[in-house]
Amino acid sequence: MAGAHRRQVPDDVIDALYAQAGWLWDHGQPEAADATAELADVLDRKRRPGPAVGVDTDAW
Repeated sequence: MAGAHRRQVPDDVIDALYAQAGWLWDHGQPEAADATAELADVLDRKRRPGPAVGVDTDAW
């Protein structure tokens, strides 16, 4: 949709996803934890644009 307004995901939702990923990992669900953390990472990058953590910006 052209011109559609995109809403930003609230910080507490992203934080809850990271917490859920930790809980899943602690309870023996590593695949679900990885998928949940990956979703949180994608949403977090959209919230704070810029280089990803651990990216060597000197190489740019």
